Amino acid sequence: MDDFRIIPQNSNLLTVIKPLGKPLSLKTGELIKAEILDILTSGAITLKIKNSTLTAKTNIPIKNNSEAIFRVLGTNKEGTELRLQFIDYTNEKMPSIKAIPSDNRALNRIIQDIGKLLYKNGISSQKYLELLEHFIKELPDDINNLSSNIKTKAQEGFQKSLTSTGKSIIIRLSDLLQKLPDNLISKELLLKTFEFYNKNMVIDIEKLDYTNLKNSIQNTGVILEAKLKSIISILNKIPQHGSKQQIDLSEIRHDLKTQLLQLKSLLVLEDREESIELVNGLIKDIETYQALSKITNSFYTFIPIFWDRLINSNIRFKKNTKDNKENSFSCRIDLDLEEQGTLNIMVLMNNKSFIVYFRSENIFFLNQLRSYINELNKRFNEAGLALKGIVLIDNKLSLSKLDEICNFERKINIKI
Repeated sequence: MDDFRIIPQNSNLLTVIKPLGKPLSLKTGELIKAEILDILTSGAITLKIKNSTLTAKTNIPIKNNSEAIFRVLGTNKEGTELRLQFIDYTNEKMPSIKAIPSDNRALNRIIQDIGKLLYKNGISSQKYLELLEHFIKELPDDINNLSSNIKTKAQEGFQKSLTSTGKSIIIRLSDLLQKLPDNLISKELLLKTFEFYNKNMVIDIEKLDYTNLKNSIQNTGVILEAKLKSIISILNKIPQHGSKQQIDLSEIRHDLKTQLLQLKSLLVLEDREESIELVNGLIKDIETYQALSKITNSFYTFIPIFWDRLINSNIRFKKNTKDNKENSFSCRIDLDLEEQGTLNIMVLMNNKSFIVYFRSENIFFLNQLRSYINELNKRFNEAGLALKGIVLIDNKLSLSKLDEICNFERKINIKI
């Protein structure tokens, strides 16, 4: 199919043309239906899309004489390949690849115990933390060997835990500091430490930009252990004798989990059980985000932000590790807004081009967002970024299906 070429019609449209055929117009981010006509001996497949026949190369198993749904990813840098991602068959699910067995019974039991704990009034944060520790220990070394069923159950349980209080971590942190006992030793010093965190790490919505957002999410506590490992690695490389090299520990000191663990140690020494439970509740949520990061192979955390219309918020970053040739990432943002309800945003970056998905159960809110599409395009252009597509989705598409659509795996390439 080397006689194909791409003609750009506008910023979002790709037109694949055969010299003697009808133009085939595809929009980046679009979901399309394709008929699988043949599987060639070379491993390539023949597809029929919108009455046009194409040949594609693929490294995933595709059923012959079937109908499937694909998402249009766009083209490679050279403009010689049109890239499609397999989503699902139209009439049946693609058989899942069997995971290498791990001790699923132990993990299942822990997930069930966490679920039972969440149904009880007055959840014991300490008990939850113990169960979470056991869960992490039972995970396989290679998270890809964890069955999809366990991942789904764990995600559901952990996400339920995060919303069980009805308040964000930042609001609860503020409540905790107000409730600390007056006669607590070093209370003034502790308050100054947390005041620094609130001033430098928690963002006011009116002052939000990518610089302070990056700084804030790196200090939510979710990557504290990774920071410690990095410092230990640096220390191991320093000669033991005669070195005066100074190690910058500010990233550790300013980390929220560090500060909470220091506060907990002090409260334990003074036997302040009520305050200890409040601190454990915050540590519980941070470690839940760490567990979610582990099982989803991503960086999953809350957004430290002051916004009076925001009930809760999460952000998750994931790198596409399946294709070493591409610089590919996804970012999912979940916002629980007081008036508009839940808004899910998925941003995909592939070869420095972006596709943005917005999902909401509030149709009126989606229509409001639609009126800002031109403004979003303008912002991307001003930043020198290529926005290839904006897709607005209602609640007919589930969150799990949105994750599937926005997964960079299961791609096929059509050579043009």
